[in-house]
Amino acid sequence: MNKQDKITTDKLDTRMEAIKGVLDANTEHVIIAPWSGVSIPVTVVILSSVSLNSCGEFSTVSLKDEATDNVAPDIMAILKIKNIHENILKLCLVSPTFEELHSYVLGKDFVSIKKKELHDLRERLNEIEDDQDRKEVSDYIERINIMLSFLIPEDFMTYIVGYQLQNERTDIDKVSREMLLQAGLLADKYKARPSSFLNGVFIDKQLVDIDVAATHVANEYRSMQGIDKGTSKFKWIRGNRRKESKNGKQKV
Repeated sequence: MNKQDKITTDKLDTRMEAIKGVLDANTEHVIIAPWSGVSIPVTVVILSSVSLNSCGEFSTVSLKDEATDNVAPDIMAILKIKNIHENILKLCLVSPTFEELHSYVLGKDFVSIKKKELHDLRERLNEIEDDQDRKEVSDYIERINIMLSFLIPEDFMTYIVGYQLQNERTDIDKVSREMLLQAGLLADKYKARPSSFLNGVFIDKQLVDIDVAATHVANEYRSMQGIDKGTSKFKWIRGNRRKESKNGKQKV
């Protein structure tokens, strides 16, 4: 592998300070986390890549899609994300545990109030004749259902999940689709992991996600160009143009 084939950018921070900032898996840390506007101390264990993957299917790599960026996620997508986040909390919280926090919230008055409100709304729903009014009440019932299903405050959950994924400690948010494409094509050329061509600070979960995303972007690129991996007699040249190679083999 040629040194110049390594993808580098001034946006990727490889300083020793950044490298030291990455938290090792299976280590415990006492942190101060927000909880409905106040701060509380909690002990968490940093989850390994395997543990994070066991929480549900998600990627730390963002593949921007102009066609869907401005589309609001549907209820199923929101529930999927919340379930993943809750699973992460169940695994990483050491003291207090997730169960202890959940029991604490269950004892709050507002939970009982919302449960009674939900019961009353369901009974009222059967009496509403106007379709628009019925839909509004039905949507409100759905929102209460979601709230009662995920009682841990949103600010707390978001903070803990962010601490686990370590986006601010690594370079994962700086990885672009163009970087992924280059890494995917180079991986094919040198028979290596795409992530090995990105000079940056990443945790294990992010490296795996980079491999998957880069492979997807490279395959998508070939599909758009009408090129089949391993069977093409074309080589890539600048400007997205193609020409046939003399030996009939694909070159990257």
